[in-house]
Amino acid sequence: MYSLVYFEISGVCNGKCPWCQTARLKPHGSFVDPVKFGQALDRLLNLKLIGPETVINLFNWGEPFLHPDLNGVLRELSKRNLSFGLSTNASRFVSLDPAVLGNMRHLTFSLPGFSQASYDRIHGFNFEAVLQTINKQLDELSANRFRGTIVVNYHVYQFNIRELQLAARYFAKRKICFKPNVAALADLDLMMAYLTNGMDRACLRAVSRDLLLYHLDGLLAAQPAGYRCPQFDILTIDEDFKALTCCAVSKHHKDYAIGSIFELKAEDLMAQKTSRPICEGCTASGASFWVNSSYVPDFVKELTRSEYTLPPGLRRLVPSGLKAALRRAFPRKSSLYLDGDATFYVEKRQATP
Repeated sequence: MYSLVYFEISGVCNGKCPWCQTARLKPHGSFVDPVKFGQALDRLLNLKLIGPETVINLFNWGEPFLHPDLNGVLRELSKRNLSFGLSTNASRFVSLDPAVLGNMRHLTFSLPGFSQASYDRIHGFNFEAVLQTINKQLDELSANRFRGTIVVNYHVYQFNIRELQLAARYFAKRKICFKPNVAALADLDLMMAYLTNGMDRACLRAVSRDLLLYHLDGLLAAQPAGYRCPQFDILTIDEDFKALTCCAVSKHHKDYAIGSIFELKAEDLMAQKTSRPICEGCTASGASFWVNSSYVPDFVKELTRSEYTLPPGLRRLVPSGLKAALRRAFPRKSSLYLDGDATFYVEKRQATP
C-alpha cells in the first residue's frame, strides 16, 4: 500500500516556466472526469494500493485549479474519506466546497519570486493578481475554519534573492509557513543533460544565469551507497489513469507509463515500478538524488530566519506553557523554523545593541 500518491487531475498548466518540462514540451493534456476519477479510487482501494492513511496529491505537472470541476473531483475523495493535498500557482481562484476541507491535508502556493520582474521571467502572470488570488483563497479558508497546513513554496533563483525578505515578511503577517527552496531543473531530460555534460552551450548559459547550482557537487557527493530512489515507494498516476514510472519521466519517453490502473494487477504495477530501464541511468547520473532532494542555503535561512513559522497544524501541538517559556527566553520575537525534514528548533536571536 502506498502512503503517498500523485494523481494528475489536470494535464494542463498555464505557467510559462522555462525550466519545467511542461512549458518546454507543451504536452496536450486533459482533465479527469470526476465520475471516472471516483471509479479509479475504488479500483485503487480494491487493489489495496491506497487506504485510509494514504495522502493523494492532486497534481504532478499540471495546475489543478484549472480543472473546470475541481470540487467535483474533491467530493469523490471526501465520499471515500480519503485525504488529499493541492498545490497551485495561484493564477485562478476556486471557491472550495467547505464539505471537502476536512479531508484536505495541505495547500501549497508555488511562487517564483515576489515582483512582477520575477513573474515575467518564470510564470508569466500578473504578480498583483496572484497576490489577490492568494489572499482571497486564504480568507475563504479561514472563514471556513480550515485546519490543514498552508505553505508558500518559494523557488529561489539568482534573480529573486533580494525579494526573499519581503516575501517572508508578507506571509509571516498572514501566519503562513514560508518555505524557500533552491529552484532546480524541473525537466528530467535537461537535468540528465546537465549532469552528463550533454547540455548545449546556449541552454547552459541560460541555466547559469537563472539557477543556483554551486551546491550541486556537494549534494551529489552525499548520495549514499545503495541509494534507493524514493519514487519506488510513491505511486504517480496521470490524467489518463496510467500508472507512471515516476513523477519525473516526460510523456514522450518510452518508459513514461507502466499501464492503465484499470488493467494492471497490483503486484505487476509494484514490480515494474522498480525495474524500468530508465531508472539505472537516472540514479547513476545523480538525477534521482537531485530530483528528490531539496536545498536551502544558509544565507537564505539567515535572510528569512525571523520569518519562518510552523504551519498551524504543528503550531497547535506546541504546549502553551512552552510557548510562554519561549516568549520569556527570547522576548524579541522568537520563532520556530520548519526545515525540509519536518523537524524544528527555536531560533536564537541576538539582542539588539
